Amino acid sequence: MNEHTSASSNNSIHRMDILDKFTHFIRERLGIIIHSHQINDLNKLITEACNKFKCNAYDYLIMLKEAENRSPIIEHLILGITIGETYFFRDSTQMQLLKNTVLPDLIAKKRKENNQILRIWSAGSSSGEEIFTIAMLLCDILPDIDAWTLNLLGTDINTMALKKALAGIYNEWSMRAIPERYKQRYFTIKNQKYILSPSLRDMVTFLYLNLNENMFPSLLNDTNAQDFIICRNVLIYFDQDRGIDLMKKFRAALVPSGVLMLGASDPIYTADTDFIFKYKQGTLFIRPTEPDLTSTITSTPTSIRDIPLKTNENVNPQIKIPIAPPKKVTPIPISVEEQKNTVIQLLNEGQWEKTLDIINSYRKEILKSAFLLSAEATALANLGKLDKAADLCYQSLAIDSTNINTHFLLAMILIELNRTKEAEVELRKTLFLDHQFVMGHFQLGLLLIKNKQHELGLKCLYNALAIVKAHSSSQQKNESKIDYDNLAEILAHEIELHISAKGEKHANEK
Repeated sequence: MNEHTSASSNNSIHRMDILDKFTHFIRERLGIIIHSHQINDLNKLITEACNKFKCNAYDYLIMLKEAENRSPIIEHLILGITIGETYFFRDSTQMQLLKNTVLPDLIAKKRKENNQILRIWSAGSSSGEEIFTIAMLLCDILPDIDAWTLNLLGTDINTMALKKALAGIYNEWSMRAIPERYKQRYFTIKNQKYILSPSLRDMVTFLYLNLNENMFPSLLNDTNAQDFIICRNVLIYFDQDRGIDLMKKFRAALVPSGVLMLGASDPIYTADTDFIFKYKQGTLFIRPTEPDLTSTITSTPTSIRDIPLKTNENVNPQIKIPIAPPKKVTPIPISVEEQKNTVIQLLNEGQWEKTLDIINSYRKEILKSAFLLSAEATALANLGKLDKAADLCYQSLAIDSTNINTHFLLAMILIELNRTKEAEVELRKTLFLDHQFVMGHFQLGLLLIKNKQHELGLKCLYNALAIVKAHSSSQQKNESKIDYDNLAEILAHEIELHISAKGEKHANEK
């Protein structure tokens, strides 16, 4: 081996060592796994980033480790490794399945239940083409669409993609598979760009969400009680352990009989879930329907006296086997504090049905309390039973009108019911009771922006960000389960997204 060959070999080994460090960092920080066939692309991305940020590969890695998630250097990395090919009506087979089977079946089930609320989440929505495609299909399928409350949510880790989704402005590449009638109905063309109609654009809410973090399902980001989740070509980025964990979270985010759709190339993980795999109808999973536990179930178990004894021909039928009377069981009393702790634990674990069951068992012994009513409302809201949940919140507040968490829960439920004016009142009540209630500022800001009050909404988001920065996580622990160490990052993303989207829409409307 000559000197040149030896140097080349050492450089290759050296380069593979740094690439291994990058793949480890990406996996730990973002939850994304880089496969062997993607190594060359990662190598190119690192080289391009080193030129952009004027550093070598080792310094670039140190900069990444020290950077906040919303910093330009992290954003650049995310954009490079998650950039995906997406366009309207992508995968015609699955789109036909959605139009002809999945969505009509969900709608028929809702009509049968007299429940005209439909919740759909596109997880890993990129620049919005997927969830906007679903919005177009719903406009076709629902002749009485104005009578429905549609909650369409798109989330992604890629802020640049979300900015594009919020603006609703696309190029020809995104339009290459869309039927002409949809193009004519929902788009206008300006400067060789396709501009989505405001009516369709406003049907969808977009939020920043890192699926690798334990931030869902939650009422706080509207990822709970989903009827349908579409997450195509996202699990390919995750290793098996994270993929299994993600499937468990999706299962928890679906209502009973809810549907999950994956992409054709996604790995399938169903360990420790009860998903029913509809392999004959595409990559679909159904969460089984569970028993309704919203009312107390009373049943008398069959007594041993009611079971006929089998006789044997050799046994004297005159001999009677005495049966001792059942012993009287005295229930062990449980204190109100123990009841509260049990319910809180079940809620924290996301065991909604079990929470309802235990609350019903407690009511045999004690009167309704504001806490139990609010807890029951939380469980029902996470199961999609929003009207009943709202009613219980009002009952709870009639007993204790100063409970901030119940006002906040009611506000989130009212937002999902599209009763936005009432929701705004409840959020303002939380801030009247505690002006430092950060989630009140956060959700009020998002609600005002949704209602076209951008300046006021952004002001609320800035207020929330200031509160988070001024207080430690321990001082905020009573508000919710949300990780306040990450909340500042989420708020900063939301502020950036809405400032950018507002500017693009304003420029486009001139």
